[in-house]
Amino acid sequence: MTFEFKPKGKGAFINNLDLMPLTVWVEKCKAIGISWVAIKVDRWNHNPLYVKAGDLFRVAGIQVVAWQYVYDDNPTTRANTAIRDTRLLKAVAFLVDAEGPYNKPGTTDSIKAKAYMDVLVPGMHAMGISVGLCSYRWPSYQPNFPWTEFLVGVDFHCPQVYWVGAHNPRYQLQKSIAELKARKNIPVIPAGAAYSERTFVAQPSETAEFLDAAVEFGCSAAILWYADEMFSEKWWEFKGSTLALRQAWCQVVKAHIWEGIPIPPPEPPPVGALYPATCVVGAANVRSGPGTTYSVVGALKQYDKVWVFQESPGWLRIGDNKWVSSTLLRKVV
Repeated sequence: MTFEFKPKGKGAFINNLDLMPLTVWVEKCKAIGISWVAIKVDRWNHNPLYVKAGDLFRVAGIQVVAWQYVYDDNPTTRANTAIRDTRLLKAVAFLVDAEGPYNKPGTTDSIKAKAYMDVLVPGMHAMGISVGLCSYRWPSYQPNFPWTEFLVGVDFHCPQVYWVGAHNPRYQLQKSIAELKARKNIPVIPAGAAYSERTFVAQPSETAEFLDAAVEFGCSAAILWYADEMFSEKWWEFKGSTLALRQAWCQVVKAHIWEGIPIPPPEPPPVGALYPATCVVGAANVRSGPGTTYSVVGALKQYDKVWVFQESPGWLRIGDNKWVSSTLLRKVV
């Protein structure tokens, strides 16, 4: 029995949830039409974030997938950790990111891969979660990798089609689909490049070509590596890309139409509104005037979005006779 990969359209990997507030992740994904995200699990300090992140993305209409970079130490422990974290996220699918640690000649990689998958796949399928292998794009180029062991039980391929050292994403995706389907005829949900690494920089036009090719070749979804760099507004965080390049990646993703459905235009602001803002604390009092001596007329909870109509020292007006301390709200860019 195979399990369907439920998300459709454009996805993005998230490597480090700590990089920005959860609300910012959601806002930025929505702004460019991301319909699903793959969040890295098996990070010791992220357990409290998984529940919040999963709930927040789902409320925004963005489906959540979990992914794990699989090391070759303690494979059964790694598999059980993945199952636990995926349950916390309430993810609808799981990606096995198996690469270098399992690609060594003359080792016991195939035994460890089988041990990992023997625990992981039944555990995920018991929760109704589909499993995909997110690994090398061309099996013919990686003969030492234990393809047989990792592909047993998976429901879809998720090849990393990153065209490093070349500029031909369409060709590379076409070749990847052909080789992988020859090994196991299951759906392909490809991963493409929107990142920089040493001497490689994915050009925005190439990212657009990859997305177009994924639709052309009948893929129901595709994902980009990765949102961390695409969304970063701090120039020093990713030295291989400029702020302009990151914005260009976002622009081509936003402009891409998947399955003929354009991204809906943003909601127009109310008359007189200055900018949108979101509540950054668990609860915030709404008062009838700009000060703590005014009566409480309502409350906001964390992640609530409001429009700001007026600024006063230390206070923001969010409606008629409705004010909130400026320290409790953050402007949405």
